[in-house]
Amino acid sequence: MTSAAANPPIAASWQRESGVALLRAGQVAAEITLAQPGLGLQRWRVAGISCDDLKLLGVLIDAKADALVPQSDCFTRDGDLVTTFDPTEARPARVQIYWRWGQAPCVPEAALAVIDLQVSTQTDLLDSWPALATRSVIASNTVEQLTATGQWQRWTTGIPLTAMPVAFEIEAGQTKLRYVEMLHPDDAREFADPTSCCTLGTGGWVLQHRLFGERLEKGVIRRARVRGLFLPANLDARVVLSAYQAWADFAPPLTA
Repeated sequence: MTSAAANPPIAASWQRESGVALLRAGQVAAEITLAQPGLGLQRWRVAGISCDDLKLLGVLIDAKADALVPQSDCFTRDGDLVTTFDPTEARPARVQIYWRWGQAPCVPEAALAVIDLQVSTQTDLLDSWPALATRSVIASNTVEQLTATGQWQRWTTGIPLTAMPVAFEIEAGQTKLRYVEMLHPDDAREFADPTSCCTLGTGGWVLQHRLFGERLEKGVIRRARVRGLFLPANLDARVVLSAYQAWADFAPPLTA
């Protein structure tokens, strides 16, 4: 079995057609239904490999992943797809989501694809508690978590996840790659208990990260970041650890 080879960074093109945003960037393709942000980016193709069973980096604005959420604004800019959702009575906070391609710092050179998710929220109330979460669904036989010493450790249900990156092996024919997802450590520190959970569902493993564990005050914009990486399956875990540590120290963008 072979491991997919890395490709040089390629500028992304987002196209909007009938309520769907299409990502096209060289050998990478994906799409998202804009009114269903909880389902995330689907119909992936990476390095010539079709990954139709993946639903990555969705944002649970409402309780159900397939809920229809009216958007107040949507635009694309360079490698960004940006959607905005106005407050409702049930959710008294404005939510803005960036799916960002091609501008990611602190990425392993061997990465096949990387997309950053940035979620921001603000409220006009004196204070509120914006309960949001991200959601990814990955069909995989192997789940691993990165250790602080730079090793992949096999993970099984019943063991709490730490805040470290989580990896899933993806196979297509004779080719194998690894999808790695990581919540920025600054955002994980807002919670006293584990922020992430992984459960086995009908479509595969469901990985969720809770966002915004602290009270949101009027006039304050809160941001959270999650990164998704497609990597060669044989890439040394220490390379991933080094990139994760560099990302942890990297100053967040001022916009969004």
